[in-house]
Amino acid sequence: MLGDGKLVGYKVKGSGQNTDLDVWREVFIDHPGAKMGHDLQPDYTKPGHVLLTDSKGVYSYDVNSNRQVIGEPIWAKGRVKSIARHPTTKEYVWVVGSPDTGEMGTKVSIGKDLGAPTEERGWSDARFYKARIFSPAYE
Repeated sequence: MLGDGKLVGYKVKGSGQNTDLDVWREVFIDHPGAKMGHDLQPDYTKPGHVLLTDSKGVYSYDVNSNRQVIGEPIWAKGRVKSIARHPTTKEYVWVVGSPDTGEMGTKVSIGKDLGAPTEERGWSDARFYKARIFSPAYE
């Protein structure tokens, strides 16, 4: 789960009607201001890593580490609504919310470096919120 300034991992316990979730790990996102989580996706180029976005940026987290705080973003950009990374080309795909409203963006950006798209797809009255890469081979 991502939100309220933290990333929370859960373990499933029990079975059948007695299935429940226990908090496995709680990791805090350290920056001033609003901490509204937007997206959480596996980093298809780094097994065991996730990419996440919140109000202030894009972050990478190694779920096998013992880090309790996520600090520096890999891209300090506000309003990033979604992030994903292609397993073969290593290109990122992302959506940034409208500069006017902060809501949905008008384009999907693609590039090897965050913030430096080599391609953008969209149109002036388009409304994008999530961009995804589907990879059935990811483990």
